[in-house]
Amino acid sequence: MIKPHKGMLQIAALMFVAMIAILTMGAIFLPVWLKSYLSFLYEHRHFNYLALMWILFFASAQAITMLILALQIILSVSKEKSFVMGNYHRLRIISYLSFGIMALFIACMFVYLTPYTVVFIGGTAVLGIIVMIISNLLKQAIEIQEENDYTV
Repeated sequence: MIKPHKGMLQIAALMFVAMIAILTMGAIFLPVWLKSYLSFLYEHRHFNYLALMWILFFASAQAITMLILALQIILSVSKEKSFVMGNYHRLRIISYLSFGIMALFIACMFVYLTPYTVVFIGGTAVLGIIVMIISNLLKQAIEIQEENDYTV
């Protein structure tokens, strides 16, 4: 069995902790940041600020949850427990959260439409599909490993 490189996993874990901290701070200061950004960009255009703020707040909460789950997967791999059902469930939740973010940005199109919104919708859909495929592959690997553990 190939053992994961501990140094790389520690660097990845630190990067995920930093991303969680940055997203959390962004979510905390979202109202101030969003109001100043939109007033700078669109001085004379009216749109629903509160709806956009809540959409972005829920999307950032889901993104933070995805990063926490990914960090848990990294910690599990660092303990050499890669093929466990917990990782399968975490990957499955990450794919559902990705589809949830996609749904939020579809709703965002009715409030604030930019080309980036459409690209982000496509990106989160692709991410959700890829992570769901990987989680299914992991589940099959876990089943094969369990069969091999019972074989003498």
